[in-house]
Amino acid sequence: MVKKYLKKSIEFWENNFLESPENLWALRISFSAILALGIFYLLGIPKAGLTVSMGIVATALTENDVHIKSSLRSTLLIGFLFFIFSSLVQLLLPYPIIFGVFLVSSSFFIMLAGELKSKYNHLAFGSVLIILYSIFIYQPEADWFRIPFLFVVAVIIHMATSIVILLLNPYQNLQNELANAYQLLAKYLRMKSKFFPSSADEQEEIRNELALINIQLFSQSEKIKNILQRLGQELNLHQRTKFNQYVSEWNQLQLLHERAVSSHESYDSISQNVNSSLVVAGLGKMLRELGKASDEYARNILKKNTFQSSPNLRWTSNALELLLRQNLCKDQASINYLWKNIKSMEETFEARHTPANINLEYTFDEKKWRDLFSPKNNKFRHAVRLSTCFAVGYTLMNIFKIEQGAWIILTSLIVCQQTYDATRQRFFKRIIGTLMGVIIGITLSLLLPTTAGQVVILIASMFIFFKYLRGNYIIAAIFITVYVLAVYNLLQGTGVQVMTPRIIDTLIGSVIAYLSIRFIWPEWQYKNLKNLLIKAIEKDKIYFESVMNQQISTQEYLHHQRNAHRADNQLAQVWKSMRFEPKSKQKLITPARNFTYLNHTLLSYISALGVHRKSLNFNENDFFIKNQIIKLLDEILLRLQLGNQNSEPTEKSFILPIEKLKDTENLLFLDNILKLSQELKEAGEHIEF
Repeated sequence: MVKKYLKKSIEFWENNFLESPENLWALRISFSAILALGIFYLLGIPKAGLTVSMGIVATALTENDVHIKSSLRSTLLIGFLFFIFSSLVQLLLPYPIIFGVFLVSSSFFIMLAGELKSKYNHLAFGSVLIILYSIFIYQPEADWFRIPFLFVVAVIIHMATSIVILLLNPYQNLQNELANAYQLLAKYLRMKSKFFPSSADEQEEIRNELALINIQLFSQSEKIKNILQRLGQELNLHQRTKFNQYVSEWNQLQLLHERAVSSHESYDSISQNVNSSLVVAGLGKMLRELGKASDEYARNILKKNTFQSSPNLRWTSNALELLLRQNLCKDQASINYLWKNIKSMEETFEARHTPANINLEYTFDEKKWRDLFSPKNNKFRHAVRLSTCFAVGYTLMNIFKIEQGAWIILTSLIVCQQTYDATRQRFFKRIIGTLMGVIIGITLSLLLPTTAGQVVILIASMFIFFKYLRGNYIIAAIFITVYVLAVYNLLQGTGVQVMTPRIIDTLIGSVIAYLSIRFIWPEWQYKNLKNLLIKAIEKDKIYFESVMNQQISTQEYLHHQRNAHRADNQLAQVWKSMRFEPKSKQKLITPARNFTYLNHTLLSYISALGVHRKSLNFNENDFFIKNQIIKLLDEILLRLQLGNQNSEPTEKSFILPIEKLKDTENLLFLDNILKLSQELKEAGEHIEF
């Protein structure tokens, strides 16, 4: 009986926490809060435990560490900053004008300081957050150092749990992010399977969905790269074996990503021209099975198990291979290369990767102060908007004697993002989440009115908030509101009473944040389109040249591949953001959509050539076509940079007689790239920035 329950407990742990990094993160934070509440309850000062729990929330949103050494350094740094900023609040808050100057100036310089080095972004946000938390729980009759001291205790308790986790598993953060990436790859493959079969009309929606997933997938890959760089700087040579294994996993992810985004032919053409509909259905089935394999691969990373290919994947692969041998298709070359690409993904998952001592490209993003103080710098503009929000919110708080007016400032901090699109979305999500949170929170308070009940609500809402913080902000906003209500019920017994002012403060803070992004140096996306399009074409060109250069190292090749995908993602994000801007500011939205589609298609065709590059033999004619493609891309860049006046007319298309090619199969890739380059050039001729 004991063994049975133990087995079930282990399965429950693995299924609900070990395989769900967000659940594990939320559980760790909740455990820190329970520990704090328990300690201070035993000490006879339970309300101090609530202050510490708020400090734990701030610390959890601040930490960004990947190694024990950096965690120890962060504990000292976060604790020091929390103590200093909280102390200044306690000392200056009785003097409204002086405190207002401190609040506005400190928030401005803290947010800019966070941009000097990217890993300090979280620290900057946490520091501003602790200033606002200190306003909420300000106690004029208490010693000035009491609340700052409790926040330091919060840092120690929470960071201690982080250090324990890192001692037990030094690569926990890296495993979590790698697993997230492979789950996104699985999502991409499942969406791409819908191409088989598909019509031209259906493909637009599928491509739009793929573009959004691709943004997430590439961003996740970049996040892993940053973690690897930071972790690699902390490790000595004796600790490199396991680390290099994870570098290999990341390189594998990039190669799988390249295979996933590659296109060998128009998919509606394949659907129509293949003799057997079973072949098309089989390709879709194979991609879905690869999606399942990617999900399973993610689970194995988290469990630290060896991946085993599923019988369904092997059966589908064998059946489809047999089917392809029996069916000759009109587009046999396209189908063969598409099949080789899909088959290679299966083999990549099944391969046993040995750790490789790979040198990561370390990039140092430190900036100088003088580079930040420019209206052209979007980080500077964001800091100005945020500090303006704080100034307006604090002024309203004092003029109208709003007792909990700090909620206005906190709401502005959370809603005000660096782009109009992100701010607009956060605006609505915050308001909806707050309203729903008030309803749920009051209902729970009536059902569980006791102190024990409020503690349960507090811990549960904290867990749910962190579980959904990165994935569903509306749910996160709901439960941070419930958390606040529980805190006020436990501290003052006034949770329900403060909810109406909280709704009003949330509305005011959200409106202030929205107006700041709307009128203070608004960064409308059409202004960025030209530069991002030029950058995308330049990176596509370099990537294409690296594909044709078979002497290039894998590491350098992947570097150029990442740069091309990064530029493509930035272009896609401009178009995505532009759709949410005011109608009057949606200039060039149609060209933006067309360029995004054409550039992504060009990149997918280059990727298709790239995934087969090691098995292809390029001859003289291939390099002749390559030069024509490079010439076209250069002409596109010239038109974009100088405008139509300074560019000479060129031939509409380039056709090399097929009989002159010794290896006609290479024309499949090069002709697709050539045609897309020509389409991009023609699109560039009809746009005026």
